[in-house]
Amino acid sequence: MKKMSLVLMIGLILSLFLNLLSCSSGKKITTATIIKSEIVATLRVKVKPQQVVSAFQKYKIETLKVINKDTNTWIFTFDKSLVDPDYFLDYLKDSQFIISAKFGKIYK
Repeated sequence: MKKMSLVLMIGLILSLFLNLLSCSSGKKITTATIIKSEIVATLRVKVKPQQVVSAFQKYKIETLKVINKDTNTWIFTFDKSLVDPDYFLDYLKDSQFIISAKFGKIYK
């Protein structure tokens, strides 16, 4: 009888352990979809988003919204039919107005 109880106890513990391993760690796994018509850009300290819009107006760039005023980070949109998105991103990264830039993302 003791052996049976011990076997059941070990089985229960093993079952709980395996169940715990199969569960996620509580963090949701998210996937990101890149939006190549949106660019998240951190502007240099005294640069205003209007300066970026003026400098790249031939690509129909517009300010979409501010992400963080303290870091001067904004989302811009532009017309993908006027310029290759990858080229435009690199072009912006080399700009005198911008510290860093990347494509926008939607997380699911």
